[in-house]
Amino acid sequence: YNFIRSKGTVKEIIKNSRSDAIDGDFSNINFKSIKINNTINDCLDFSYGSYFIENVILEKCGDKGLSSGENSKVEVKKINVLNSTIGIASKDYSITKANSVFIKNVKSCLELYNKKQEFSGASLFIDKFFCEDFQKKYDADKTSFLEIKNN
Repeated sequence: YNFIRSKGTVKEIIKNSRSDAIDGDFSNINFKSIKINNTINDCLDFSYGSYFIENVILEKCGDKGLSSGENSKVEVKKINVLNSTIGIASKDYSITKANSVFIKNVKSCLELYNKKQEFSGASLFIDKFFCEDFQKKYDADKTSFLEIKNN
């Protein structure tokens, strides 16, 4: 699904996908429930907008479970990322907030960085964080900010 310049509430999405499963650009969307399994690229990819997610389960994401970038604001109440490459990536002036994060069996749990020249780093705020079976717990460049309250 590709949401461009969209506003509103989405009750439920259950999806298997070959590319980015959900892509949001320039939108303001509230998602109640998302379940994505088996995606070649990112499971969730948000940019230039405001996104709120109540509950999300992401499994077998070929790249990122949740990717927030390009000045987006993403807030997640509860997120589970399983058997994926990267759990959560926040980049390029994005601000990502999560109440409860559970990540298992990934190469990297959290990544914060500046990717595009016209931007700088990102911020990621997590209240409750749990990650197991990973190669790298987190990586944040000098221009980014990571805060984990309960680790």
